[in-house]
Amino acid sequence: MMRVTRFLIHRFTPFAAGAVLAATCNGGFAEGLPGQAELRSARQHAVAAARAGDLQAAKIHLQRTLNCLVGLGAKEFRPMPGDRCEGESALLKLPKGAPAGVRARQAVGLASVGMTLEDFKPMHYTALAVRAVLREGRGMRRPLRAALPPYESN
Repeated sequence: MMRVTRFLIHRFTPFAAGAVLAATCNGGFAEGLPGQAELRSARQHAVAAARAGDLQAAKIHLQRTLNCLVGLGAKEFRPMPGDRCEGESALLKLPKGAPAGVRARQAVGLASVGMTLEDFKPMHYTALAVRAVLREGRGMRRPLRAALPPYESN
């Protein structure tokens, strides 16, 4: 039994160590890419907008999402307190043609539409869509905690 255990440890330890090292290095490298910090902040605000309980809170977080995506100088940018991105733009920093940049542009379009809405339910579903677009390609995530029932128009 001891022989088998030693064999397994000797045989598979380098692979396990390599996997841990690769995961650590890739995580650190991904955070250092241009635009990733702004994209992460935009994603966090999109999640907060989707979880918001009223129209005003959803609009605040959706505007902060837009601010992090487009940055200072864009027509969608509105200065507001609590802006984590400080006017920096994920779209300008992301490499041209990167899938994250394509998703960010799609999220800008959706969030711009969401900012024009004056009813909470459509705003909520727009925030969910922005959240989904920004989280796309990141693997399975836990579901949104407090989702509304399906939208019923009058």
